[in-house]
Amino acid sequence: MRVDVAHGAELHAEIVDLVPPWTVDPPAILMSHGVSTTADIFNGWLPHLIPHARIVRFDSRGFGRSTIPTGRHPWSIDLWADDMLAVADAFAVERFHIVAESAAGAAALRLASLDGGARVLSVTTCSAPYRGGDLARVAEWRSRLARDGIAAWSERMMGERFHDDQLAPAARDWFARQQAGGSAEVLADVAEMLVGVDLSADLAAIRVPVLVMAADGSPYVTVDIARAMQRLIPGAELRIIPHARHGIPFSHAEECARSCVAFLRRNGFVGG
Repeated sequence: MRVDVAHGAELHAEIVDLVPPWTVDPPAILMSHGVSTTADIFNGWLPHLIPHARIVRFDSRGFGRSTIPTGRHPWSIDLWADDMLAVADAFAVERFHIVAESAAGAAALRLASLDGGARVLSVTTCSAPYRGGDLARVAEWRSRLARDGIAAWSERMMGERFHDDQLAPAARDWFARQQAGGSAEVLADVAEMLVGVDLSADLAAIRVPVLVMAADGSPYVTVDIARAMQRLIPGAELRIIPHARHGIPFSHAEECARSCVAFLRRNGFVGG
């Protein structure tokens, strides 16, 4: 499905609804990925989520099968959050949980801070930053892309997302192709936007359950950053994934999905 969103863009989106028909009023989970990937990075989560919830997911603006803007575009974390709402509206989903990774996780937290629980029921983040000042490596992306090109950027990024022993060769090749096939212009613009984000004051306003998942070895969102974010969000839970780098939604899909379901169960959103 194509979803019309602000500034003339379209998003590729889909809903997966295989919840048993005897389940009364099943919840919805909106899944949003970060830079230079697609919604398909969450495929490994689906077997664990679909018995409990309808899944709504989309390719983020600028990536995958969604519109790739050119020239000046009004990138912002609020625009990303608005895209989440637009996708939910397109599928007539009034209230929903969010699972979001990396930059999308920051947008999800921003949305939750503004929403007050009206539509967002919970947030699960994976490798999500909350303060651009922590992202020195991201601040370098524009110059690296201009100097070396997106293929070289992607090759280095694969090592920052995954340990060498974590992916089957076919999965690694697929991910690398998605990452290297994107727009260097979009990537540089989104990186610049992300470096300017600071949610420090927003996090205290979140009034819904939050699960912060982070890797023990991400060069972008360190354990210390994840712990600081947990402390700023009232009642947030923290799950550190061992032997992992930044790409935990893909490399540790089953572990992340099971942690998410357990979190939703603890908070009374899904059954046993």
